[in-house]
Amino acid sequence: MSDSVRWLRAEDAAVALFAYLAAPVWIGVGVASLLSPALIVERHAADWHWGWSLGTGIGWSGDTLPWRFSRLRLQVEYATARTGQVSSTLLADWNARAVLMAPLFRLGGSLGLGIEHSGAGSFPYVQAELWLRNAMGIWYLGLFPQHSLGFRLRSHLSNFPSRWQLALGYWSTFVW
Repeated sequence: MSDSVRWLRAEDAAVALFAYLAAPVWIGVGVASLLSPALIVERHAADWHWGWSLGTGIGWSGDTLPWRFSRLRLQVEYATARTGQVSSTLLADWNARAVLMAPLFRLGGSLGLGIEHSGAGSFPYVQAELWLRNAMGIWYLGLFPQHSLGFRLRSHLSNFPSRWQLALGYWSTFVW
């Protein structure tokens, strides 16, 4: 048989197939971990708007433990409900109760103030969250941010009570 013809072994095919299928999944999970998605429903006047958002944040814990939870966070996100909007929120976190493996997961909530920028101007809002979160420092797929899985309620102060937003999301935060 000539050198130009080469047979593919079963092991080579399995490794190639694994890499072909696993690499996109690994990249997708990494991007979702850093730019965390949320599903949004917004009520504005008499209309309902659906959308999504991508965001990330930084947080402060005051702890030096390898696994830590934020006490104060600054979240930034881009959302598509109605039109494109960029928002920044400063949140105070309440890590209420340890669940499952005590040092790794907590139930809690957050309260905060923020500002949203869109083509129509800048609008202040108040925000409340209820979540289950993992600690900063848990390594998986080479990533380690704190993640909060939960619900968010946002009420825009300039249009209260006619404009509010509810989100189901997965928010990432790098905690120091």
